[in-house]
Amino acid sequence: MLIRQVEASDVLTESDWRRIAGSIEWLRRYPLLLGIGYADAEGDHAPVRFVESRVAGSEAPDGADLAEETEWRAALAKARTTGEPAAASGPDLSPFIENTSIVIFGPVLKGPPRSAGESHETKSLRGFVFVSFNPNGLLRDKPHAVSNGMLEMAQVTAPSGNALHSMESFSEIVSTTALGHTWTIRYTPGRAFVRDSQAPLPWWVLGGGIAVSVLLFGIVWTQIRLRLRDQALNAELEQRISERTAELQMANTRLEEAFTREHELSALKSNFISMVSHELRNPLGIILSSAQILERYGDRIPAEKSKAQLAAIHHAVFRITALTEEVLLFGKFEAGRVQLQPAPVDLDDLCEVIADETRSMTNGRCPIEVRTAGDFGEAQVDEKLLRHILGNLLQNAVKFSPTGLAVTLALRRENDEAVFEVSDRGIGIPPADRARLFHSFHRCSNVGHLPGTGLGLVIVKRCVDAHRGRIEITSNEGKGTIVAVRLPIGAQQSEKESPESSTPRAATLPNRSAGSGIGEFLPLHHPTP
Repeated sequence: MLIRQVEASDVLTESDWRRIAGSIEWLRRYPLLLGIGYADAEGDHAPVRFVESRVAGSEAPDGADLAEETEWRAALAKARTTGEPAAASGPDLSPFIENTSIVIFGPVLKGPPRSAGESHETKSLRGFVFVSFNPNGLLRDKPHAVSNGMLEMAQVTAPSGNALHSMESFSEIVSTTALGHTWTIRYTPGRAFVRDSQAPLPWWVLGGGIAVSVLLFGIVWTQIRLRLRDQALNAELEQRISERTAELQMANTRLEEAFTREHELSALKSNFISMVSHELRNPLGIILSSAQILERYGDRIPAEKSKAQLAAIHHAVFRITALTEEVLLFGKFEAGRVQLQPAPVDLDDLCEVIADETRSMTNGRCPIEVRTAGDFGEAQVDEKLLRHILGNLLQNAVKFSPTGLAVTLALRRENDEAVFEVSDRGIGIPPADRARLFHSFHRCSNVGHLPGTGLGLVIVKRCVDAHRGRIEITSNEGKGTIVAVRLPIGAQQSEKESPESSTPRAATLPNRSAGSGIGEFLPLHHPTP
């Protein structure tokens, strides 16, 4: 910028120079600069015309020639030849600006300012702008190394130079910007550094150094051993705390499980008492009422009414018997005393028999259609448990269906499984009750005053699990329910048992989490009858 402003002045007067020097604000913006100036180019000479110094009172000698200094003469010649700034370095180069160690000369050409990339050969030399500075302030934390001779400035190069490609050890490199270029300054070890490094050390210094080294090594080794011991103790303590915490957590888990089990047993007992008292009271009341009628008016009432009272007694006794069987079977499952005893069974005939029994027990409230497809041969199942499965499902289908609507029991074979499917068009299962469908004594919220124990589906689930089968329920509230039970039949069921064991196995209790074994609930689509 400085060179181009000077080139822009046809005749550089003192006022022009002061204006240009003031415009670049070098005193504030370039704290390393010690002075700037301008010298004319007259052949091999460069007489100084203007100089400004950071030191107050410094003035250039009138007509001082820059080329008289040997170091400067070479730099001026290089700037004159290349048309680019050149630097001269050395201790106290300037005879009129104190503490100068680097002077950079920038050639000023005649004519209008140079455009980017224009060669200097197209213009003639007019003069030189020069700046001087001491780069020792760039060393940051090592200025004292220069003042006491430990470091000496070796050379100054622009980025295009190659003098820094081979550097000695212990050198220090700094850089700065001047006259539009970045200048690299290298410091190398000075005479004081070489002298001190080559001086022999006294024996007592060497001995003291060795003793201090041994002492420091002993201190460090002791600290390392103490740290390792502390780490080992901390690791052992953390291990003990972790083990004790795990034991406490396990004990707490066992206590919580015991408390939960006790709470479940208490709730089970309360529900059982409530259910038994409610379910037994109605049939016993019916039996007592019918018996009193027959006792008091048996000889006066018509035969048809006597038969009706006897039928009511018979039906009430059946309800009590069924309730007793359900409770006993549920207790056996809870105690793990149910034994799976598979035997050859004609599934087609068994379905017809259970359908007939259900029609009789429900007084023909709903017609029951039986549909079978597939060759089952003599399937290996536990007939007693299968009766509980199909009997409970058919009774529920009839109980929760409007009078007269058909209930279907379909049987088919899929690979090595027998699929029993009971479908109805009854009240269905509300979505809110599906998660607790297999919980003991739970009844759906839409059953109203219809009798029941809340154990039917629980027993069905336990019997299916005993066969290692699956139960899937599809329901749509108000439209009906389809319950599909899949049981393995034939040799593959016996393969799951130990080959050495010939005794019936106990039915294992299934996981009693909510919804265990329930298939996805989907919109209900009944097959066409």
